[in-house]
Amino acid sequence: EFWDYPPFSAERVPTGDGDFKIYARGTQDMKIVGSCYLEAIRNLKAAGKTPTRNVYLTYVPDEEIGGDRGMKEFLKTDFFKKMNIGFALDEGIANPGPDLYAFYAERIKNQVKFTTHGTTGHGSQFIKDTAIAKLMAIGNELLAYRDVEEAKLISQYGEVTQENLGEVTTVNMNIVNGGVQANVVPESFSAVFDIRVTPHQNIAEFNDWLKSIGAKHDAEFENLGELQDGGFTDISSENKYWGVVSDVVNSMGLKTINAIFPAATDSRYLRMAGIPAIGISPLRNLPVLLHVHNEYVTESQFMEGIDFYTDLIIKLSQV
Repeated sequence: EFWDYPPFSAERVPTGDGDFKIYARGTQDMKIVGSCYLEAIRNLKAAGKTPTRNVYLTYVPDEEIGGDRGMKEFLKTDFFKKMNIGFALDEGIANPGPDLYAFYAERIKNQVKFTTHGTTGHGSQFIKDTAIAKLMAIGNELLAYRDVEEAKLISQYGEVTQENLGEVTTVNMNIVNGGVQANVVPESFSAVFDIRVTPHQNIAEFNDWLKSIGAKHDAEFENLGELQDGGFTDISSENKYWGVVSDVVNSMGLKTINAIFPAATDSRYLRMAGIPAIGISPLRNLPVLLHVHNEYVTESQFMEGIDFYTDLIIKLSQV
């Protein structure tokens, strides 16, 4: 009901300057990249070009919910091991500016739950040692840390952008549960925090700090998922694959903005397995519309993306 066009129709709408917007759920995240891959392979086959290395296109499930049953499991299979992967391309993100984001690492997803218990009673009384008081103390401590991290970016860069967001850790309290009646002080409260930890931070030490906050306020602490530090892909001149990515982008008259991806992608599983991976999208001069209503890409960007990947895939296969 919030879409101007049916979200799965790929509606092609003129822009007035000879281009078209293609509206559909997932156009930016990441149907355009997957479609560009397929069209690039079609172009290469039609041109009679044969890659030196094998090229695999993988479409795996559940990336949006962590990839535990998708890429993570795929890496354990004999089929994957026999592929003998040397380098991988993965999803990127649109840039409102003129150049292409290239992500060589990503932040570590650390979603945690704190549960507090305390004295209950009637809502008309001054009751001490309540569950909500403990939970608020935890929330205040974590949100104060959030403010410090945001201030770091603003102090160093002047503003928060997708380019610099991965340099720090973000904290958001996204779920709060507790209480059964307005005049009863509840015995327990819980809150879930979505924390994205910069890879510059030691994740084990950071998680111990979270546990210490819970212990200080007499709270139960739970990690809601496995902590997965994907590490970094080398973007120096020592990495020949990265050199090819840079050369192809430069040949288009563009440059890459090299950054740490602010969220999570399947690339972390590849990097954990020692496989270099770069997340890159052909989308530029477009607003970031991941997971929002009226998500779109332009037809011209789609066609440019096909040319980009046609050139990039064959050249990467020749390294």
